[in-house]
Amino acid sequence: GSIDVRAQYARRQVDRSSSPMLAFNNLSSGGYAQISYRPILSSLQFIRNLESVLRYDWIDLPSSIMFSDEQRWAIGLNYYLTNRTILKFAYRLDDKKRALDSDTLFFQAAMGF
Repeated sequence: GSIDVRAQYARRQVDRSSSPMLAFNNLSSGGYAQISYRPILSSLQFIRNLESVLRYDWIDLPSSIMFSDEQRWAIGLNYYLTNRTILKFAYRLDDKKRALDSDTLFFQAAMGF
């Protein structure tokens, strides 16, 4: 089969504001790592079109703002209708530091041009 590994890290630093209400350390960072497997050598076309995906992502935000740091795990199954059209099914486990978790079941369809 085919194994695909992807990752990205991003960091953003914004200068401090002169306003007392906005005078906090404005440094944010986040990223993701993802691995997927597609059994492209299977003798069955239906199986060759399936892809299993495991993904971890996070975001770290300044502690003074109202939004929360967050970590998420997602496990999913994709089905390729064509090389440019895909159906995605995934379940995401959410872990927020200062807010309620919002675990989510996703169903998506995507088409590339």
